[in-house]
Formats: sequence, structure tokens, C-alpha cells
Amino acid sequence: TGIIEVRAELKGKYLYLTVQDNGSGMSKEKIEELLHPLPIEETSSRIMGLENVIQRLLFFYPDTPDVITIQSSPGMGTKIQICIDTEKEPCIVC
Repeated sequence: TGIIEVRAELKGKYLYLTVQDNGSGMSKEKIEELLHPLPIEETSSRIMGLENVIQRLLFFYPDTPDVITIQSSPGMGTKIQICIDTEKEPCIVC
């Protein structure tokens, strides 16, 4: 049976959003592909789900490369953590 755990935690000025599952996991190559997406204008409208979330986070927080981290390996599930500085405004016009 698959399990998905979602947590939100405020530590000081940082909001941590964590999603963890016990699914099939991802390869290091897939993680790198997700964390280093093509620029939005070079992609089609097919981007959905996790890819969309990652692109938006990187767009709104361009100077915060660790705004999202992914820990995973094939057969071992995946842990994705978003870390947002609540005292910093997102970059709306970059």
C-alpha cells in the first residue's frame, strides 16, 4: 500500500513543506532533470504537476537554489522539501 506524508513546519523565519512517499522513487538523472528544467518559454503547455511546481519555485525564488530539494532513489520512495524564507518577498518581475 502506498503512503504519502505531507508536513508543514515553521522554524524561525523558514517555512518547510515536505512531501514524502514510499513509491518507486527516481533516478539521480530524473532528479537533475527536474531541478534544472528548460526555460519556461522553451517548454510546451504540457508541463504539469511536480515539473510545474519546481519551475514556478525557481522562477519566484531565482536567488535561492535550495528552495526545493529532492531525495530519492529507485525503489526507495521520494522526499521533496520546499524551504521558503517567510521574510523575503518572491521575485514577481525578474
